[in-house]
Amino acid sequence: MIQKILFMSVAILPFAASGAVLTVENHSTNAAVLVNKVLYPACVPHPGIESWCVLPPNERMIYTLSGYASEKLTYVSMVETPTNDLKPGNQYLAGDQGRVYELYGAGDFTYQNVGFKTQRLVCNTRGGSGASQIRISIPEQFDQACTGPDDQYERWVDGRDDLDMKIDFNTTDTSKN
Repeated sequence: MIQKILFMSVAILPFAASGAVLTVENHSTNAAVLVNKVLYPACVPHPGIESWCVLPPNERMIYTLSGYASEKLTYVSMVETPTNDLKPGNQYLAGDQGRVYELYGAGDFTYQNVGFKTQRLVCNTRGGSGASQIRISIPEQFDQACTGPDDQYERWVDGRDDLDMKIDFNTTDTSKN
């Protein structure tokens, strides 16, 4: 089973006073996305981590990065796993009401405004090899995937305000294989 979570950052405006607008859309059917409460104060609290929120499947979050020159955003794809289906060697996080979450991978990307027209995008994968993939794509600039637990890609990009940045996060449910 492949879950797909689409992250999209639109209207990257390095000169605008309002800052960049980040839209996160969770298109998964059963995976949640962890979001810091600072970014999403109205979200559902995570059952095991007080400072984090859960963006449920089929939900969308919109946040304005007013100080995006130094913002770092982290998202983690998790699935609820029945207790009787726990596998040795997998990493699980305990939830409430008997729920157990399996951590498949995580992705960080950083905006850093440098000079007047550039920003830095960084993607990392963590977790088992082949269990996660993060792809960053900016039209007419680059299309790059991070696929391994230690894979990292960094790129300086043009800060035009007409670019749409898309991040696809795919995870494979290895516990069901």
